[in-house]
Amino acid sequence: MALTLRPYQSTAIHAVHSAWQAHHCHPLISLPTGCGKTVVFSQIIADSPGRSLVLAHRDELVAQAAAKIAHMIPRERTVGRVIGALDEWEASIVVGSVQSLHTTRLHRWAPGTFDLIVIDEAHHATSPSYRHIIDYLQPAHLLGVTATPFRTDRAALADVFDSGIVFQLSIQDAIRDGWIADIQTYRLRTDTDLDPVPTTGGDFVATALEQAIDTPERNARVVEGYTTFANGTLAIVFAAGVDHAQHLVDAFHGAGISSAIITGDMPKGARKDVLDAFHAGTIRVLVNVGVLTEGYDEPAVGAVILARPTKSLGFFTQAVGRGLRLYPGKTAMVLIDLADVTTRHRLITVRHLLGLTDDPPDGTPASVATRREAKAMPLAQGFFARMIPQWSWEAVPDLLEEWIDTAPLPDLDWRDLADALEDMHTHPELAPADLWGESIPLSDAQREVLYRYGWPADHVPQTRQEATWVIDQHLRSYQQWAAIRARAWASLLQADPSAVEQTMFRKPWDFTLADEHRLKQLARLKLPIPPIPLYSGEVGWVLQYVRHQQGLLPTDVL
Repeated sequence: MALTLRPYQSTAIHAVHSAWQAHHCHPLISLPTGCGKTVVFSQIIADSPGRSLVLAHRDELVAQAAAKIAHMIPRERTVGRVIGALDEWEASIVVGSVQSLHTTRLHRWAPGTFDLIVIDEAHHATSPSYRHIIDYLQPAHLLGVTATPFRTDRAALADVFDSGIVFQLSIQDAIRDGWIADIQTYRLRTDTDLDPVPTTGGDFVATALEQAIDTPERNARVVEGYTTFANGTLAIVFAAGVDHAQHLVDAFHGAGISSAIITGDMPKGARKDVLDAFHAGTIRVLVNVGVLTEGYDEPAVGAVILARPTKSLGFFTQAVGRGLRLYPGKTAMVLIDLADVTTRHRLITVRHLLGLTDDPPDGTPASVATRREAKAMPLAQGFFARMIPQWSWEAVPDLLEEWIDTAPLPDLDWRDLADALEDMHTHPELAPADLWGESIPLSDAQREVLYRYGWPADHVPQTRQEATWVIDQHLRSYQQWAAIRARAWASLLQADPSAVEQTMFRKPWDFTLADEHRLKQLARLKLPIPPIPLYSGEVGWVLQYVRHQQGLLPTDVL
């Protein structure tokens, strides 16, 4: 049955077909929750004449995908589900859970049976269970769809989707264009100290986190946040563990607010009863433990409460996504985020989700916060206009926007690397061979570089080998950024990008923010300072460029 596609959905479908025509057979597309990923891959399946298989990892996702595909394909094609006892494996289009496709079932199909395999929530695709299925079936085409094209365990999706992301719609653009709800964030400060809580695989150890945050005072703070900022709306709360969830439910009940707990261990019937009551509105607050991050769609949800902190952007994105769907009368969802005390851990907040330089003031809509940062464009124009008075601005607006978009360095925080070192100390087999051996104290130069990269004095690595590894990780993470940034500078100044990159980013401290002395040197040349970060290497290069500028770019500068 024909379905009117949104413009970006049509663009995403075209991007996939273009990739396939260019023999890039394993593309990935990324759309925010609420933007119709299932519609997109269902249309692609409807357009594909061969047999197709959709892989998902939750029962709810299997049911949703099967229903949507059946609605969109011609009547002569059949949709079957392989999940649990249901085994409709001979259908022309099969939707199955990864857990149900064990070896016995899998080997009923010969390699090459499916022309197309679609992986829903494709950020799971690097796990062995998915790789086993893909490697055996050897489809002609593989498509991944996800709202979170990253993994906390740093496994590379490029190993599976080697064609890369061929289409991506950002949350910011989806909010701006009215496809999903806006986000109003409120951060509730607490006195809970998270520094002693250990991490594993990029996020907190659940049992230790639960022990740290499950206190009557903090749980009361969660209820207070709901009654103050989201009272009466349907709200989903994310807890650290079952005990924490139950204590939160008790706290909501104590305040006269109808609430219930939902966990992965609940029988399906009991879980359905709770979800039905939530849908009907007899339960206003639903407290869950890692169950409602994917595959659950209730558009009426007006608030999401992160009662558990996280270091995982993937988890944060999925959790917030539960409130992004449009619903009559809902223009914005409320996000309530508990802000605990920590210097050791980097907590993911809404600024990471939206790509902002800082968290917006409480209650500020995401659309407003992103527009404020976009005001950097005209001021940056002034900066370049003073550098190159003869430049034609109308010819290159996209180049300037690219320069602004690459302003922040890649989000590799010192705490991410401290976590990695901690993991390697616990599991030495994960570490490179040269990380161990004779312990030589780190040098003063290494210490200074680490300080510039944001490492506090009491957390820097203590050996030269570990400091070398850490600095190398920072530099590796900056390589692609440096190439993009240099290309933007070179395009703006009509210079050779490789030459710009080689002279602009040569030393570790070139990637650190320009200090006050450097910026004063710009001011002495009567150059306005752009309202976005400038880095030491860039300022040094600009100073050299301006001092040698005589209408043409001299070869000894670029």
